[in-house]
Amino acid sequence: MTIAITTANGQLGSAVVSAVVARVGTSNVVALARTPEKAQHLGVEVRPGDYDDRVQLTTSLQGIDGPTLSQSELAKYIGALVGVTLTYRPMSDADYLVDRTSELGDFFGPVIAGIYQGIREGANDTTSDFAAVVGRPHTSWDEYFASVEIAPPVD
Repeated sequence: MTIAITTANGQLGSAVVSAVVARVGTSNVVALARTPEKAQHLGVEVRPGDYDDRVQLTTSLQGIDGPTLSQSELAKYIGALVGVTLTYRPMSDADYLVDRTSELGDFFGPVIAGIYQGIREGANDTTSDFAAVVGRPHTSWDEYFASVEIAPPVD
């Protein structure tokens, strides 16, 4: 079983990599990062992961076994994995703009809010090549984890 963690060199991505490595070991985790050299400190295999480069992502995701999941599902499963309750809280575009601007300032806040609004509105929606890339159809998150035996934490 090989699990890919996207945006791995960010604060959340790095924490997810650490938590998953503690459960399944370094050889079962691949970190994807837009700038791979910034993720070398994670101690796992690092592959390029620029969402704007479909060919690169297709190549980087070859051999990955993990399923896709929604933000609310991700919060649920990460919370269960590390023993905390996480809740995904959807926000309106206007609320997200206020939130990001307060955290990132008057320039970057609106830029990030605009990117996420475009994602939500499907500005870059494309047909999935998942089955062609990994050689099998999607499975549900519950089915996937029911089939996986998680090893005890690695020392």
